[in-house]
Amino acid sequence: MKRVVKLVMCALALTACHTKQTLPPSAFMAKMEQQYSRKVKAGKTEYTIQYANADFMACQELDGRPETNTQQFRKRVSELSGNVFFIVKIKTPVSSDANRMVMYYEQEAEKDVQLLQGDSVLRPVLWHFENNYGLSPYNSIVIGFATGKKDESLQLVFNDNYTQTPMIKASYSKSELENLPNISIN
Repeated sequence: MKRVVKLVMCALALTACHTKQTLPPSAFMAKMEQQYSRKVKAGKTEYTIQYANADFMACQELDGRPETNTQQFRKRVSELSGNVFFIVKIKTPVSSDANRMVMYYEQEAEKDVQLLQGDSVLRPVLWHFENNYGLSPYNSIVIGFATGKKDESLQLVFNDNYTQTPMIKASYSKSELENLPNISIN
């Protein structure tokens, strides 16, 4: 009997280790930004790549306060489900050719990005470049991919032809993606 109890306790302990966390919105956003963000430095350019699922994007759209409109939050999550997003912040030295930079990131860079999902190579279905007009040290790109609901590892690959930086990569393992936190809203 003692042996059975020990086995059951071990099984419960192992199961508890793999239980997804359910967090309030501010803690959810902080955990996502802490654990699902990658930094890549190439020369004088720094890339911060944030993985963003539907919950993260909907929460961000509601200024991190989905509890203010639960119905709108759930509707937006439903609209975004089946897609994954990456928020790429590019911090570069001041450019002497800002027009060329904007033209590249707005109109050409999309073809230089792909997402590897298992054995599949996916192209972006959403691309939005946010020019900061020199008001902050970085520019942002929001990139979306239609992935379905597959639980496979992901790797974002970006060949930045503006900065001449090949193969910027951000990888997220299957186990990391399976253990994404859940968001708790009332």
